[in-house]
Amino acid sequence: MRRTGRTQKNGNKEEEEEEKNREGGSGSGSGNDTGGNKAGNEPGGGIGALTAAKGRNRAAALPEDTAPQDTGATARERILATAAALFASRGHADVSVRDITREAGVNNAMISYYFGGKEGLYREIIREQIRTVRTALHGLAEETLLPEERLRHYVNGLVGLHRRTPALAGLMHHELLHPSPVFEEVVLPFITELSKVLTEAVATEQDRGTYRRDILPAEGAYFLVAMTNYYFLFRSFISRILPSLERLDEHLEEETLRLFLEGMRKR
Repeated sequence: MRRTGRTQKNGNKEEEEEEKNREGGSGSGSGNDTGGNKAGNEPGGGIGALTAAKGRNRAAALPEDTAPQDTGATARERILATAAALFASRGHADVSVRDITREAGVNNAMISYYFGGKEGLYREIIREQIRTVRTALHGLAEETLLPEERLRHYVNGLVGLHRRTPALAGLMHHELLHPSPVFEEVVLPFITELSKVLTEAVATEQDRGTYRRDILPAEGAYFLVAMTNYYFLFRSFISRILPSLERLDEHLEEETLRLFLEGMRKR
């Protein structure tokens, strides 16, 4: 009999709880839990509605810059273009994430969303610059090209790229003077590969008897690289001390090749 009475009391208590729930009570604790009360009153309430309500409350509490606001491809491209210009102007170390997001008109979370942070963004920019150089110099190592044609192809391709991509020279300048962690990973292997191709081209022309032999092949390659890039690396400085060289840009390829070849060919 005692067991039956206890069961009946439990049954009465459950009925009372159910009646409270039907009347709109939360049935889940304190009346201050507004998320629970809203969930019980909404259509399709219960656990699913309660979870959704709590999710909305958490989302409302998050800072605005914790999630991307612009997820279009244009935002990624805008970040890359803006960051490349800033890095080329100031260098990797002197540009902050806030500088980039302010100029690009995006929030901080988008740098992490697309690139994993500032370092990832910089690495992608340098890799993209290397890809553009490879494209401009496509076919440089082709066996069908004569050695001197490879040297001409290098000068013409890189000068044209400098004109189309103003940020390239600035990025090269800062990376060479103050190498970042990306230098060993991306930049140095490419420069080493390119130097080898140019050095071999000079050496082959020497073996053929067309170039003078009193200059080492590596020296010849170095002179050609310096003559091709120096003007763009230090253009703002050069224009101040030698303003007449501004017009050199129009025919830099021809002058570079003329001076180099006249100096290297046997007389």
